Amino acid sequence: MHAKATYMKRISPEIVRAFREHSVYIAILLLSNIAVYFDYWTGYRIFNGKDLLTAFAPLLNFQTDCLQDGSLPLWNPFMNFGYPFVEHYSNTMFFPTHLLMGLFTGSTIELIQREILFWIFIGGTGVYLCAKELGRSGIAGVAAGMSYMFCGQIMELPHWHLLVYNAACFPFFVLGYHRAVISGRPLNITSILFVSFSILGGHITTAVLGLYIFAAYVAVDSLMRKNVWFGVRYLFITSVSAVLLSLPKLAPMAAAMTSGPRMLAPESLHTKDPFNTINFYNFMSYLLPVKFFFSLYIGLLGVVALAFSAIRKKIRADASLVLFILSAWLLMVDSEGNVSFLRSALNFLPVMKLVRNEWFEWFYPSFFAVLWLARSVDLLIDERPGRDNIIAAGVMAAALSIIFVSFFNTDVYVVAFIGQAVLIVLFSSVAFLRGNRNILLAAVVLLITVEFAFVINRVSVDEPPLRDDRFIRIAVVDQGSVSRSYMDDNMVRNKFYAVAVQDRFRPSVSESAGFPVLQSGLDGDPTYNMYPAQFARFIDSMNLKRFSGWWYNAQERHDFIRLKDSEMLPALDKQPLFVLFGQESGAPSGTAELDKISCSSFDLSAAAPGPGFLLLHQFYDDRWKVLVDGKEHSLRRVNDYFMGVEVLPGKHKISFRFRDNIFTASLLVSGIAALLLIIYGIVRMRRGALANN
Repeated sequence: MHAKATYMKRISPEIVRAFREHSVYIAILLLSNIAVYFDYWTGYRIFNGKDLLTAFAPLLNFQTDCLQDGSLPLWNPFMNFGYPFVEHYSNTMFFPTHLLMGLFTGSTIELIQREILFWIFIGGTGVYLCAKELGRSGIAGVAAGMSYMFCGQIMELPHWHLLVYNAACFPFFVLGYHRAVISGRPLNITSILFVSFSILGGHITTAVLGLYIFAAYVAVDSLMRKNVWFGVRYLFITSVSAVLLSLPKLAPMAAAMTSGPRMLAPESLHTKDPFNTINFYNFMSYLLPVKFFFSLYIGLLGVVALAFSAIRKKIRADASLVLFILSAWLLMVDSEGNVSFLRSALNFLPVMKLVRNEWFEWFYPSFFAVLWLARSVDLLIDERPGRDNIIAAGVMAAALSIIFVSFFNTDVYVVAFIGQAVLIVLFSSVAFLRGNRNILLAAVVLLITVEFAFVINRVSVDEPPLRDDRFIRIAVVDQGSVSRSYMDDNMVRNKFYAVAVQDRFRPSVSESAGFPVLQSGLDGDPTYNMYPAQFARFIDSMNLKRFSGWWYNAQERHDFIRLKDSEMLPALDKQPLFVLFGQESGAPSGTAELDKISCSSFDLSAAAPGPGFLLLHQFYDDRWKVLVDGKEHSLRRVNDYFMGVEVLPGKHKISFRFRDNIFTASLLVSGIAALLLIIYGIVRMRRGALANN
């Protein structure tokens, strides 16, 4: 007991110092997040993104319901007549907050939304800590964190859910690297954990793209420091460790992509879409944000500070500036939909051909922009105010006026223009408060909060939902719903409304055993054509645990693609999930009941008057094993798609069990890697405590 008390006493000064240094600023970030996104925190507004509402949220609900029922979400029986969810890119069962939701709280659209906002706050905290690690002041750090939390890219990312986690984790990649540089040790647990979190919870191709961009940052910074060998060792240790921790997600996905074609093959990803792009036209949103989608706005303080630094001739290049330029170039798409030369040159890298929709990856350049501009913010608030502040305000006001008159609808956006002009003057004047740092901090935080609160409320396309005792009616939009032109208004076009059962009425996975009937997913339509009513049905199809065929999914297996395009799909409507046939007659014979269902098993009771065959309308996969009365039997493929087993006369207990050996092995490897990292962390803490003593 005495040794433990002595150890805590030794490490407490560091903890106290860190708490005192950062707690106030992190609390400011949290409170500003709640203030700006208040309507979303309270549930008054719901993020109206089509992919979030009709795909990601229902899949997260399924995953959470599996964990609530005590089973891992390895197989999803409610999409494509059975899909190996262990290999789906949206499987995030080991992402920390999703695991906690599954084990303790469950999930609703409101809770998912708050969890998204929490991770936006985490991302802002990461930017703040990065700025501090690079020697910036607390004021500049908190301004950078706020700018990142509320910038145009982060504001729109909740519409695609998984991308928020990529954006929130990325600042910690950089933070861990700089802490590794300072310590001189190439192994940094912060970097390793957040790289693995980005893989486990984020969009997988975006995570890989982020690793490439981060590797470029480390390479550039190592060259500038003339310590390339350290950067190489750091990248190797970080990437290998993170991959080992993420193997339960990566290994099944990698195996799946070699098992057969998917709907989205690499050659089909780039269709030269001239509308869903970001190019030089969007750069005007750095000064005047009037559109929700494709906005690059990062706030005016950093831009005004940059003008001030240029006038003072104190602009400095570092790795952040280089990576802002490179990542922006990488993600640029011209007005005809052609990707950049840099992007084409890098397509030889693994997974790069799978990266698409470059316009929602622009949070990477946004991060480097706000981090680099933090130095200019410090210069603005630390230098004695005078003529240069007035010149900076005049230059920025002139630039704003020129683009406003030349490229914007002046009648529609005149109020936004006036608001931005006033903010330019106010941000240029904050240095006059430099005599009292607390007042200066309060002024900067208040101005940024008001700035982004007005911007988000002005450009947001999200509507409040309508609720009654059972149903919720939600507007559904995507990037194609709003024009990109600054010459027209921000009116949302082509949106539709989805009416779905509220989450509190969602049945559990085990309760789905009470309604074992198939649904084609067409609901009487002759074909699937992606019109709004079909999108809306996806929500209830998954949430209400319907054994559906067609479902919103971009990773269909090749066998389901064949079924989808055949006449068999509509014929399966209202067919039973399972049927016991007589072997001789080929007609239904005897009885069968579904006793229990989980996210990796089906347990049935069958009574056969003679030799029979039990058909289970779930897609055949050789990872399934079938037991009859506790003994393994041969699993048969039925009707080219489904699976079944022969049964002898009499009463039987039949169990189908899904087991993925790759997943099991990768789980073991990840567990060992996590244990070794924990031991390393404990050893480092003890050595640090002894050194401090």
